[in-house]
Amino acid sequence: MTQLFEPEPLETDDADPILDAALRYAAQGLAVFPVRLGVRGDGKKDVSPIAAWRSASTADPATIIGWFTGPWQGCALAADTGKSGVVVIDQDVSDGKRGPQEWDAIGQKSELRVNTPSGGRHDWFRADDAHPVTVDNSGAVADGVDVRGQGGFVFLPPSADPRGGAWTWESEPEDLTELPAVPPVVIERMAARQAGRREAPLIKNGQDDGQLFERGGGPKTRRAAFTMLGQELHELAGLIEQGSSRSHLVATRIAPMAGHGIDVFWSYDYAHDAIMAVCRANGFVAAHGERYVSQQISRGLDFGSEQPWTEVPETAPGQSPAPGQRGKSLKDQLVTLADLRAMPAPEHLIKGILTKHSGTWLIAAPGGFKSFLALDWAAHIATGRPWMGRKTRQEDVLYVVGEGVHGIGKRLTAWAFAHGQSTHRLRVLPVAVQARGYGGAGLSEQWGELVELVREMRPGLIVLDTQARMTVGLNENDARDTGIFLDGVERLKQASGACVLVVHHTGRNGNDARGSSAIDGAQDAEWKLTRPDKGLRATLTCEKSKDTDDTARIDLVLRVVPVGVDEDGQQVTSLVVGDSNAFVQVQVRDAVSPGERGAAILLAEGETDEARRLVLMMLAEHDPRGNGLSRAEIQALGNEALKAGNGNRTKYDRSVYTRALNRLCEDGKVTSDDRPTPRYRMSDLT
Repeated sequence: MTQLFEPEPLETDDADPILDAALRYAAQGLAVFPVRLGVRGDGKKDVSPIAAWRSASTADPATIIGWFTGPWQGCALAADTGKSGVVVIDQDVSDGKRGPQEWDAIGQKSELRVNTPSGGRHDWFRADDAHPVTVDNSGAVADGVDVRGQGGFVFLPPSADPRGGAWTWESEPEDLTELPAVPPVVIERMAARQAGRREAPLIKNGQDDGQLFERGGGPKTRRAAFTMLGQELHELAGLIEQGSSRSHLVATRIAPMAGHGIDVFWSYDYAHDAIMAVCRANGFVAAHGERYVSQQISRGLDFGSEQPWTEVPETAPGQSPAPGQRGKSLKDQLVTLADLRAMPAPEHLIKGILTKHSGTWLIAAPGGFKSFLALDWAAHIATGRPWMGRKTRQEDVLYVVGEGVHGIGKRLTAWAFAHGQSTHRLRVLPVAVQARGYGGAGLSEQWGELVELVREMRPGLIVLDTQARMTVGLNENDARDTGIFLDGVERLKQASGACVLVVHHTGRNGNDARGSSAIDGAQDAEWKLTRPDKGLRATLTCEKSKDTDDTARIDLVLRVVPVGVDEDGQQVTSLVVGDSNAFVQVQVRDAVSPGERGAAILLAEGETDEARRLVLMMLAEHDPRGNGLSRAEIQALGNEALKAGNGNRTKYDRSVYTRALNRLCEDGKVTSDDRPTPRYRMSDLT
């Protein structure tokens, strides 16, 4: 999973026992990660680890501190057994199992043992690199005895079960690096299990019966599953160079994906041999040996087979059950008027603009400042600052950037400079997450991963910027293809309860959202941004809203804000959204040269004329020492700023700047000297 961009590190809290334990374990080589624990409706433990925990697990102290002093503070602690080089024997007592007694009968107790809250036990051993052990929940070693190795994890003391009790060491270990080797009986019985699975008959799937199965990324038929496997193998076949990540691709993507379909779409033997044949063809076997490659394939298949595809019950072809509604009959979902009245009112993120649990579209023509406004909304929600005088609810924000990735850091920096506030609760995912699954059948597995990420993060706002970049391969004018993306938006809403804000383009006529009208019926609200004169002003209007006033109109202005200088000493700027009539103060850092004090841009309250406002900006940004600028210099700088904002479609001529300067001098906001070619500077009143 791509790492999220978090602008600011968090500070430590030495009083947290979980954090102390995590750092202590990490110092001894364990790869750890946080897990959020809860209690399900049936009374069983609800386990929600950090997204992509296999790649996220780490021994890095800074990362661990960031987790347990930030969004994961107070959560449970787990160890990635495979990455940590350990094998843990889990002796289960749930549902009448007698795991501890069965393990005792084998007579291989470890000196390091953890007692679990349920009364079970975890015996810790050192992994054998020559005989890797994966995960087993089938009782291959003994009845009620599970194995946690490659691809598995276990909870670490002093984590607590919300139902009562905690994980505790039977005797506190002094050195986790000195573990006994995994017993040969475990290796032998796990190998026998794998061999037994290889003997499973090949399931014939030549004909597609239309039966639907699902795992994460939406429903698939048998034919679609085989197509997906074929596409993955085609990509692997193209990797013929040494160092081309063949091992990673096989062990962490292709083999686990194939493992999901074992005994549903194909047999273990079929999947293993299909991947092995490609690895022979692309030179992977010749480079590393058949045994190593077979181990990589088996490791991935074993992990994937623990999370199989399952049949979708009573679902129309091409559809999937609504998130959160599986297992509920229509009768169970009936409500009365009293139930409807008891439902909570919509929670506003920005009062009158954005509400939680909604699908909202922000549309504009290309170059219409829509991404600047979306980022402005996101930053205000992340900081809790009022937006244009409207009350804002502070929440975590996930901003998925599908285009303009390289400019997002500059825009966030400009916003922080303009408002004097950091945005550490706003996280950026610089990945164009694709909605389209393999073969166009339902949502992609990558989208399923995004759903799990937001289920874990629980952000109040999710921004998808833009729809076009996340629907590659889908026909936006086709209602069925558009429905796949709309289903993806709905899944994000259901998983997080957030407002999902989709940034999208208008069509050629500039009136409506581009593409199928299916969007109109699915959205809860639509906001439209227009630039009447193609300058730095814009108008925001509400085109549709189920919960707020749909007649709202807000006038905005975009301001040029310096964010520093480049390697050539040239000033670097970005745009920040502001109220056209607001009093704004922007702290400019390194506006002249590194290390020098910046100036402040002060825009007079009520100054609504675009040209006069632009002159004030240029004087404040480019004359921080008050030496003055000539009219020609102001004109050149102003038109350069306009070009950056509107692609050179609008610029002002000499007479416009002359009139603006004369008016600003009359108002006392700008002063000039008596030279033949006057130089202008901002007055002390400004």
